[in-house]
Amino acid sequence: MKNVFLICLLLSGSIIAQSFKQDYRVEQNIKGGAKEIGEYNFVEYSVKSNDGAELYQIIDKVDYDIPYSKLEVFEDGSSVLISSFYGTLTFISNDGTETKNVKISDEIKVDYERSILSVVDKENVVILIDEQNGKISSIMKYRNNGVFEREIRIPIANVNGIAYSTKLNQIYISHIKWKNSGELNKRVTLMNSSGEVTKSFEASFEKGFFTDDNQFIGVSNKSIFSISTTELELKYEVKADTNSIFIDITEENNSIVLIQTKNPKLENGEWRYKNPTIKRIDSSGSIIKQTKYEVEDFSKYKFNRSQNNLEFITDNEKIVIE
Repeated sequence: MKNVFLICLLLSGSIIAQSFKQDYRVEQNIKGGAKEIGEYNFVEYSVKSNDGAELYQIIDKVDYDIPYSKLEVFEDGSSVLISSFYGTLTFISNDGTETKNVKISDEIKVDYERSILSVVDKENVVILIDEQNGKISSIMKYRNNGVFEREIRIPIANVNGIAYSTKLNQIYISHIKWKNSGELNKRVTLMNSSGEVTKSFEASFEKGFFTDDNQFIGVSNKSIFSISTTELELKYEVKADTNSIFIDITEENNSIVLIQTKNPKLENGEWRYKNPTIKRIDSSGSIIKQTKYEVEDFSKYKFNRSQNNLEFITDNEKIVIE
């Protein structure tokens, strides 16, 4: 059985915003080492402001073989714990209190293979479930208090990314199709909140965000691209260098900051990265500055804003980004 224990760590002081359109971040730590029936893992989700202050922490007790849940954080610091296995949403206030538990369908059963994609914008969460018949997906929208708003069913399957803007009334769906020849066709379909398709592009993303100058930035570990949300046109695509991947991205001063490394190596269950190259890209997709840094191998990393500086922090290094 699944149990959620809530630890409330209320803190005073203001919350400092950071790029990538999020005022908070989630740090996840797994303890327990469960390997057989009767053993459990404990997944700690720590919600922190972008200056590193912890707002609260929740601990999810998980049977040894059950996939871990995902925690999404809303604009005000409240959150929702999304379990693909159980098909549930657990809503949590910004003081760490569980407020509502929602089963996304009365008929839904536990499923090891199910995947629920999700995206948060302001006080809304949008989830997408592939109905596993290869033809239809369901998109559901909830408020941060757990109130269900609407559901739409779309004739799109094999979805690998979703993005949503409340202000623009736009949903971006990244999905895969196969041509009659068997060739893989990667598509991004743009629709409104009623499910009406407005445009389709040849592109793919795993996560995405909306910039201050009305661009949608779609991100995968091999490329990023920009779509104008007003003109509905693909503006540019930037690909990672040969034998390299993008591992993080943010927005600062009307430009995109990308972190690129050589393909990582798996060591003792952790991906190890080395010597990041930091690229700054303008609104047309041109690289205006790139710098390679010689640092120790690392497995953990994040962006951080300190006073007037944007920093990239690894296990043992702090890089001030120019």
